Amino acid sequence: MKIIRTLIFVGLLAFPLFAQAEKTFPAIVENDIPGGRITRTNYYSGDALWGLIDGGADLYLEYGFDKLLLQEIEWRGIKFRIEFYRMNDVKSAFGIYSVSQYKCDRNDTLTKFICITSYQIQSALGRIYVSLSNDRGNNEAVNLSLQLFNNILSRTTETLFDIPDYFKKDSLKPFVNNLKFIKGKLGLQNGFPAWSDLFDQFQNFEIYVLPFEKGKEYAYISQIKFESENDLLRFKELIEKQGQEKVTKIIPLTSKNEIIFIETNIKEEDRK
Repeated sequence: MKIIRTLIFVGLLAFPLFAQAEKTFPAIVENDIPGGRITRTNYYSGDALWGLIDGGADLYLEYGFDKLLLQEIEWRGIKFRIEFYRMNDVKSAFGIYSVSQYKCDRNDTLTKFICITSYQIQSALGRIYVSLSNDRGNNEAVNLSLQLFNNILSRTTETLFDIPDYFKKDSLKPFVNNLKFIKGKLGLQNGFPAWSDLFDQFQNFEIYVLPFEKGKEYAYISQIKFESENDLLRFKELIEKQGQEKVTKIIPLTSKNEIIFIETNIKEEDRK
């Protein structure tokens, strides 16, 4: 009897914690899906993420993962899967979004950072990276996905990420949707593998990189924060030893371990 009372007491304590956790996510509720049903609701935290996405967990943990809410929904004969990854800060959530999005059909005006394809909507909503996928990819599935996302958006109270000032220039605005935030070597491998070898000898770096590619021409504009001033100096030495096939430029910033770095194969005389 004493054991049963203890279990009941623990259960009563756990229930408000569960309810409180749910409020921290802009989750879908039954009223959002008339005639549909939520078939799964699970929370994952810390290393438990391995049980859900196996090898992909390391990337989230490197950026700074806090908790995940997974919802699965059946609505009008279509299955939806919504993953809410709550990261440690807005920068990390934007980073995961930026290295996960690929070939967006459109970047809508619904919110600041969003990537829409037939099968998936991805977005960075403050500290939360949202992935909303469907199993059909037809017009109805896309429209219903947008309805679900609008409900998520209406419950979002997070402050959205603000990109660094350097990338707010008018000349860069047409390309800013391609901006990536790279944190650590796994982030680089997933988000911008072209520079994996360049940063092989460095640890705990952060990179904002805006890639522009047109045919054989390219320009990579970045803001890099190194772990130390010494790492920055070693990076400068490494760049100086590179061949002349690449045009590089380093612009110092106020911080002693942070720079603007530009790599391109477009000669100065060819630039418009």
